[in-house]
Amino acid sequence: MPRRPDGRAALLALAAGCGLGLEPYDLGDEPPGREVTEGVDMKGNTYALDLPAAAVLRPAALRRMFEEVSRDTLLVNVPEQGATSFLLAAAVAAADGGQDACETVYTLGPGTWEDTTFSAEGDKIAILFDTRHVLVEEPALTATVDADTEAWSDVRLAGDLDTRQIRGVAFPEGEEPCDRIEAEGDTCHACASDGVLTCTDLLVSLPASLVDVDFDPEPAGCR
Repeated sequence: MPRRPDGRAALLALAAGCGLGLEPYDLGDEPPGREVTEGVDMKGNTYALDLPAAAVLRPAALRRMFEEVSRDTLLVNVPEQGATSFLLAAAVAAADGGQDACETVYTLGPGTWEDTTFSAEGDKIAILFDTRHVLVEEPALTATVDADTEAWSDVRLAGDLDTRQIRGVAFPEGEEPCDRIEAEGDTCHACASDGVLTCTDLLVSLPASLVDVDFDPEPAGCR
Protein backbone atom coordinates (compact mmCIF):
# COMPACT_ATOMS: atom_id res chain seq x y z
CA MET A 1 0.00 0.00 0.00
CA PRO A 2 1.44 3.42 -0.93
CA ARG A 3 2.47 5.83 1.79
CA ARG A 4 -0.10 8.46 2.61
CA PRO A 5 0.53 12.14 3.40
CA ASP A 6 0.65 13.16 7.04
CA GLY A 7 -2.49 14.54 8.71
CA ARG A 8 -1.67 18.22 8.23
CA ALA A 9 -0.76 17.80 4.56
CA ALA A 10 -3.94 15.81 3.90
CA LEU A 11 -6.16 18.44 5.51
CA LEU A 12 -4.48 21.28 3.60
CA ALA A 13 -4.73 19.42 0.32
CA LEU A 14 -8.42 18.68 0.80
CA ALA A 15 -9.21 22.24 1.84
CA ALA A 16 -7.55 23.39 -1.36
CA GLY A 17 -9.85 21.16 -3.43
CA CYS A 18 -7.32 18.71 -4.84
CA GLY A 19 -9.99 16.36 -6.21
CA LEU A 20 -9.96 13.52 -3.68
CA GLY A 21 -13.70 12.97 -3.90
CA LEU A 22 -14.81 15.87 -1.71
CA GLU A 23 -16.30 17.94 -4.52
CA PRO A 24 -18.58 19.53 -5.67
CA TYR A 25 -17.99 22.33 -3.18
CA ASP A 26 -14.87 23.82 -1.68
CA LEU A 27 -14.49 22.65 1.91
CA GLY A 28 -12.74 25.89 2.77
CA ASP A 29 -15.78 28.02 1.89
CA GLU A 30 -18.96 26.01 1.99
CA PRO A 31 -22.00 27.51 0.25
CA PRO A 32 -25.44 27.85 1.87
CA GLY A 33 -27.54 24.71 1.70
CA ARG A 34 -24.61 22.34 2.02
CA GLU A 35 -25.78 18.81 1.27
CA VAL A 36 -24.19 15.40 1.72
CA THR A 37 -25.14 13.17 -1.19
CA GLU A 38 -23.61 9.94 0.15
CA GLY A 39 -23.67 8.58 3.68
CA VAL A 40 -24.52 10.70 6.73
CA ASP A 41 -23.39 14.24 7.55
CA MET A 42 -20.99 13.88 10.52
CA LYS A 43 -18.86 17.00 10.09
CA GLY A 44 -17.68 18.39 13.41
CA ASN A 45 -18.73 15.34 15.40
CA THR A 46 -16.39 13.62 17.86
CA TYR A 47 -16.74 9.97 18.85
CA ALA A 48 -15.21 8.13 21.81
CA LEU A 49 -14.14 4.54 21.16
CA ASP A 50 -14.06 2.54 24.40
CA LEU A 51 -10.77 0.63 24.31
CA PRO A 52 -11.14 -1.37 27.57
CA ALA A 53 -14.51 -2.66 26.29
CA ALA A 54 -13.11 -3.70 22.90
CA ALA A 55 -13.73 -7.24 21.71
CA VAL A 56 -10.67 -8.66 19.96
CA LEU A 57 -11.96 -10.74 17.07
CA ARG A 58 -8.50 -11.68 15.79
CA PRO A 59 -6.07 -13.01 16.96
CA ALA A 60 -7.69 -15.08 19.70
CA ALA A 61 -4.65 -14.84 21.99
CA LEU A 62 -5.15 -11.08 22.35
CA ARG A 63 -8.81 -11.21 23.43
CA ARG A 64 -8.04 -10.05 26.98
CA MET A 65 -5.42 -7.52 25.95
CA PHE A 66 -7.57 -4.38 25.74
CA GLU A 67 -9.57 -5.16 28.86
CA GLU A 68 -6.47 -5.75 30.96
CA VAL A 69 -4.10 -3.01 29.91
CA SER A 70 -5.61 -0.49 27.49
CA ARG A 71 -6.46 2.98 28.76
CA ASP A 72 -9.75 4.80 28.44
CA THR A 73 -10.75 6.03 24.99
CA LEU A 74 -9.65 6.86 21.50
CA LEU A 75 -11.22 10.08 20.20
CA VAL A 76 -12.21 10.22 16.54
CA ASN A 77 -13.26 13.55 15.05
CA VAL A 78 -14.70 14.39 11.62
CA PRO A 79 -12.93 17.66 10.71
CA GLU A 80 -13.83 17.70 7.02
CA GLN A 81 -16.69 16.25 5.00
CA GLY A 82 -17.84 16.81 1.45
CA ALA A 83 -20.66 15.50 -0.67
CA THR A 84 -19.22 12.00 -1.07
CA SER A 85 -16.24 11.68 1.26
CA PHE A 86 -14.74 12.78 4.57
CA LEU A 87 -11.65 12.77 6.79
CA LEU A 88 -11.21 11.37 10.29
CA ALA A 89 -8.75 12.63 12.90
CA ALA A 90 -7.94 10.30 15.81
CA ALA A 91 -5.96 10.64 19.03
CA VAL A 92 -5.70 9.00 22.45
CA ALA A 93 -7.94 10.87 24.92
CA ALA A 94 -6.81 12.56 28.11
CA ALA A 95 -7.69 10.98 31.45
CA ASP A 96 -10.77 13.23 31.74
CA GLY A 97 -12.07 12.14 28.33
CA GLY A 98 -11.15 15.36 26.55
CA GLN A 99 -8.47 15.93 23.95
CA ASP A 100 -4.88 15.74 25.13
CA ALA A 101 -2.85 18.38 23.26
CA CYS A 102 0.28 16.30 23.85
CA GLU A 103 -1.08 13.36 21.84
CA THR A 104 -0.33 12.98 18.14
CA VAL A 105 -3.38 13.28 15.87
CA TYR A 106 -3.54 10.66 13.11
CA THR A 107 -5.56 11.13 9.90
CA LEU A 108 -7.67 8.44 8.23
CA GLY A 109 -9.29 8.93 4.86
CA PRO A 110 -10.61 10.09 2.54
CA GLY A 111 -13.37 7.79 3.72
CA THR A 112 -15.87 6.11 1.42
CA TRP A 113 -19.51 5.12 1.83
CA GLU A 114 -21.66 2.10 1.06
CA ASP A 115 -25.14 3.31 1.93
CA THR A 116 -24.66 4.48 5.57
CA THR A 117 -21.62 2.30 6.30
CA PHE A 118 -18.23 3.95 5.93
CA SER A 119 -14.64 2.80 5.63
CA ALA A 120 -11.57 4.96 6.19
CA GLU A 121 -7.93 3.89 6.02
CA GLY A 122 -4.76 5.50 7.28
CA ASP A 123 -1.02 5.07 7.58
CA LYS A 124 -1.01 4.39 11.33
CA ILE A 125 -2.88 5.06 14.54
CA ALA A 126 -1.81 4.90 18.19
CA ILE A 127 -3.50 3.28 21.15
CA LEU A 128 -2.25 3.40 24.74
CA PHE A 129 -1.40 0.37 26.89
CA ASP A 130 -0.61 1.46 30.42
CA THR A 131 1.93 4.21 29.61
CA ARG A 132 3.15 2.72 26.33
CA HIS A 133 1.97 3.93 22.93
CA VAL A 134 1.36 1.04 20.55
CA LEU A 135 1.05 1.73 16.83
CA VAL A 136 -1.38 -0.11 14.57
CA GLU A 137 -0.07 0.14 11.01
CA GLU A 138 -2.31 0.48 7.94
CA PRO A 139 -5.46 0.86 10.07
CA ALA A 140 -8.92 0.57 8.55
CA LEU A 141 -11.91 1.85 10.53
CA THR A 142 -15.46 0.89 9.55
CA ALA A 143 -18.82 1.71 11.12
CA THR A 144 -22.50 2.07 10.32
CA VAL A 145 -23.90 5.54 11.01
CA ASP A 146 -27.49 6.14 12.12
CA ALA A 147 -28.99 8.62 9.69
CA ASP A 148 -31.11 10.29 12.39
CA THR A 149 -28.77 10.46 15.39
CA GLU A 150 -25.36 10.21 13.65
CA ALA A 151 -24.42 7.51 16.19
CA TRP A 152 -21.95 4.80 15.20
CA SER A 153 -22.59 1.06 15.49
CA ASP A 154 -20.79 -2.10 14.34
CA VAL A 155 -17.46 -0.31 14.70
CA ARG A 156 -14.42 -2.34 13.58
CA LEU A 157 -10.74 -1.43 13.62
CA ALA A 158 -8.37 -3.57 11.61
CA GLY A 159 -4.66 -3.20 11.09
CA ASP A 160 -1.18 -4.66 11.33
CA LEU A 161 0.26 -4.98 14.85
CA ASP A 162 3.94 -5.55 15.55
CA THR A 163 3.78 -7.68 18.68
CA ARG A 164 7.26 -6.56 19.77
CA GLN A 165 5.49 -3.44 21.05
CA ILE A 166 3.44 -5.41 23.58
CA ARG A 167 6.19 -7.55 25.09
CA GLY A 168 6.10 -7.04 28.83
CA VAL A 169 2.78 -5.17 28.63
CA ALA A 170 0.07 -7.45 27.31
CA PHE A 171 2.40 -10.42 27.94
CA PRO A 172 4.87 -11.17 30.74
CA GLU A 173 8.52 -10.30 30.26
CA GLY A 174 10.28 -13.08 28.41
CA GLU A 175 7.12 -14.42 26.75
CA GLU A 176 6.97 -14.13 22.98
CA PRO A 177 3.47 -12.95 21.90
CA CYS A 178 3.62 -14.75 18.56
CA ASP A 179 4.25 -18.08 20.30
CA ARG A 180 0.90 -17.78 22.06
CA ILE A 181 -0.84 -16.35 19.00
CA GLU A 182 0.20 -19.32 16.89
CA ALA A 183 -0.53 -21.81 19.67
CA GLU A 184 -4.12 -20.56 19.69
CA GLY A 185 -4.63 -20.99 15.96
CA ASP A 186 -3.70 -17.64 14.41
CA THR A 187 -0.53 -16.54 12.67
CA CYS A 188 2.24 -13.98 12.69
CA HIS A 189 3.89 -12.74 9.51
CA ALA A 190 6.84 -10.68 8.34
CA CYS A 191 6.68 -7.00 9.32
CA ALA A 192 6.87 -4.59 6.39
CA SER A 193 9.49 -2.49 8.18
CA ASP A 194 12.20 -5.14 8.63
CA GLY A 195 10.88 -8.56 7.64
CA VAL A 196 10.91 -9.97 11.20
CA LEU A 197 8.12 -12.51 11.82
CA THR A 198 6.46 -10.65 14.69
CA CYS A 199 3.48 -8.90 13.06
CA THR A 200 -0.12 -10.08 13.17
CA ASP A 201 -3.45 -9.04 11.67
CA LEU A 202 -5.51 -7.32 14.37
CA LEU A 203 -9.29 -6.97 14.22
CA VAL A 204 -11.30 -5.46 17.08
CA SER A 205 -14.91 -4.46 17.66
CA LEU A 206 -15.30 -1.20 19.61
CA PRO A 207 -18.22 0.43 21.43
CA ALA A 208 -18.55 4.04 20.27
CA SER A 209 -20.45 7.04 21.59
CA LEU A 210 -21.02 10.55 20.26
CA VAL A 211 -19.42 12.94 22.77
CA ASP A 212 -19.42 16.68 23.40
CA VAL A 213 -15.66 17.25 23.22
CA ASP A 214 -13.82 20.13 21.57
CA PHE A 215 -11.30 18.54 19.19
CA ASP A 216 -8.56 20.32 17.26
CA PRO A 217 -7.18 18.22 14.37
CA GLU A 218 -4.02 20.34 14.42
CA PRO A 219 -3.32 20.98 18.12
CA ALA A 220 -0.56 23.38 19.10
CA GLY A 221 0.98 20.66 21.24
CA CYS A 222 2.16 20.55 24.83
CA ARG A 223 2.80 23.76 26.73
